[in-house]
Amino acid sequence: MCASQTLLWDGDLDTAIYYVGLLQQSDWIVDPIQLTQVVSTTFAPYTLIIVGPDTGLGASFDNYDAAAALAQWPIPILGLGDGGAALFYEYKLTIGYGNVRGSNVNRVYPVAPTAGYWNHPYAIAVTTQRLIALYPRPLHELGVYLTGPTKPITPIAREETSAVYYPVIAERNELGRAFALWATTSVRRRWPLTDARFWLT
Repeated sequence: MCASQTLLWDGDLDTAIYYVGLLQQSDWIVDPIQLTQVVSTTFAPYTLIIVGPDTGLGASFDNYDAAAALAQWPIPILGLGDGGAALFYEYKLTIGYGNVRGSNVNRVYPVAPTAGYWNHPYAIAVTTQRLIALYPRPLHELGVYLTGPTKPITPIAREETSAVYYPVIAERNELGRAFALWATTSVRRRWPLTDARFWLT
């Protein structure tokens, strides 16, 4: 059984419940917390904070007080879609909204296919062209612009059609806290198996 995680949501409880169910299939313990409850929540029991896609749009995170409260906890954050990009923009991270563009993507290049996040707890199949199909058809995503190696940033998956945009990417801030962005903006009620397995890594 994995340690406890929390998933933050704002206006879309159905999607939050879906993500929680997906994680629980792999024995994750996940507590959904509405954004309005963040300020009064103690996050010490959690090993990961997941920020749902409905918590922000563009450069605007839905709750400034919640963003400020989350910044006080030295716990890794996984941001999903618009909500994650908006929060990371608030934190002035490179992987935030101010450094992204929208595109339609379903296949990506794994930057380091032998890395642990491609192989544990699931081994993700890579084609002979070094591509991974995340979705059965192109979905709208945000790609983070990155032209070369930058020490605090770890590019994880690059767009098939661009050498400089990454829809899955991580960054550490000056204190060493880890942030990762899975930048799909589409709500998927049924994830294809490869996509769900990679997301669970």
